Amino acid sequence: MAKQKKNSNYVTEKTTAAKAERDAAKIKEQNDKKVKTIAIVVAASVAFVALLIGILFIAGAFDYQPEGTYDASVTFDDGSSLHIELYGHDAPVTFEHFKKLCNEGHFNGRGAHTLLDGSLFFGIEVDGAKGIKGEFSKNGVDNKVPMKKGVICMARGDEYDSAYGQFFILTKNNSSLEGNYAAFGRITNLEALDKLLESIEVAEDGSVTSSPKITGISFHAAHH
Repeated sequence: MAKQKKNSNYVTEKTTAAKAERDAAKIKEQNDKKVKTIAIVVAASVAFVALLIGILFIAGAFDYQPEGTYDASVTFDDGSSLHIELYGHDAPVTFEHFKKLCNEGHFNGRGAHTLLDGSLFFGIEVDGAKGIKGEFSKNGVDNKVPMKKGVICMARGDEYDSAYGQFFILTKNNSSLEGNYAAFGRITNLEALDKLLESIEVAEDGSVTSSPKITGISFHAAHH
């Protein structure tokens, strides 16, 4: 009888151990499934957020928004005017140089002279004048102003630091120019820019044969 009791206890212990082992295995399996589920959810969430950010960037929702430091008004002899928001923080050298030229009347009496690839050019070069620092990324300057319609840039030659007496206004978006030219402002009344484009006459080579003339460019501190 004692032997039978011993065998009975042994069987009971084995059964209990096996059950505990099965329970542990089941719990481990459930935990593994939970971990995999969490990993899948996290991965899917990360992918979704990345996709959303990509879509927003494409849509322009995260475009850099430069801070206007000065405003300017460009008046023409036909009574029209362009309002400019200028970015002294992004291109301080360019801004100060442009302001100096305007105050000296450098652009007065001159209209647009060229419309090429969506860029409308104004101004004239001065013989022997030394160019200013080209404030754009290809020249080591962190200028993030996006090349959108209405943005104003300094025109230059092949040399990065050759800009002096001309600027151009983008008449359409042109991302291919980003990092290559010093953007320092933008037209805030784009409807006036569209009317200016309608009023000019352009030859096949892009030269402007008729254009309203600038009568003055005045400045005042931004109040945005």
